Amino acid sequence: MLAGEWKLVHQYWQPARLYRLAEDIGEANDLAARHPEKVAELLALHETWKARHYPNPIPRELKRSTYAFPISAKPGPP
Repeated sequence: MLAGEWKLVHQYWQPARLYRLAEDIGEANDLAARHPEKVAELLALHETWKARHYPNPIPRELKRSTYAFPISAKPGPP
């Protein structure tokens, strides 16, 4: 999520990360702990955007497939 000079990176399996691109273009310094209010603001903006553009999302699969993929006899080129 981009908002001005701020960038929020959030994946459901990881905590949110916040970067200020004007000062840190390489995204080396996570500012989420120092600016929790900005994280909350950007998460709310993302939820609003998501509700508008994806009103009926496909539910996420919580179980893995039971299919067992075959293992090749020897790796590498034939």
